[in-house]
Amino acid sequence: MLRNTIVTIGLVALSTIYLWVVAAFVPDRYALIVNFIIVPGLIGALAAYLLSGTLIAKLLFSLAIPVIHVAVFGGDPAKPGLENLLALVELVPLYVGCIVVHLLLSRRQPPKPIDA
Repeated sequence: MLRNTIVTIGLVALSTIYLWVVAAFVPDRYALIVNFIIVPGLIGALAAYLLSGTLIAKLLFSLAIPVIHVAVFGGDPAKPGLENLLALVELVPLYVGCIVVHLLLSRRQPPKPIDA
């Protein structure tokens, strides 16, 4: 539990720093795809690799990432509720990346011992 909490805090920090710093350098032509599909998918994959437990536990811990983004970046008074839609858009590739890597890791079989 403590490990998952620390990993989640690290992933939230990583993704928030990305959105504050690096996202400004992504060309406008690719910004939507990179910021809302590729990066959340990679962070979800990283979450599945680093978090321990069942898939449901990993998904619940990953849910903190878009929730914290809404809390940190807030909303636009001219467009109320838009931040929740963006969080949902971010959540989908995050969960897809998490599910895919979790399934790939669960299918791995331990190496067989070499008989002498």
